[in-house]
Amino acid sequence: MRTAKRRGLIKGAKASRRGPEISHLLFADDCIIFGEATNRGAKILKDILQDYEICSGQCVNFTKSTVFYSLNTTEENKEAVSTMLGFRIATNPEKYLGLPNMIGEKRKFKGAELINKKQRRRRWKGGIQMKL
Repeated sequence: MRTAKRRGLIKGAKASRRGPEISHLLFADDCIIFGEATNRGAKILKDILQDYEICSGQCVNFTKSTVFYSLNTTEENKEAVSTMLGFRIATNPEKYLGLPNMIGEKRKFKGAELINKKQRRRRWKGGIQMKL
């Protein structure tokens, strides 16, 4: 992913105008990937996933994988990308690790309430105060 990003092959998503582009997030054995909903973007992502399978010996579970599109994605692009990748189209906002997988209509990060809640709660571990 990093190599493809450096080469300008893939685009990430920005959480803010001046923030960095995020191309992927990794959680244990799961991954959230951000990219362009175009034939070219889907082809590049498919190639990356195939390279990952070859190098790691692990297989991507395409039947469990879903794709969520932004509101400005055309139906034609949605169908083409989903067909090429073999992913189901997520029709409603699903949650992952307690966080919604989408940005709301007002373009606010919906996970902010969870972050604020975690920041208010303090936990002690080994005599060190940690904010989560």
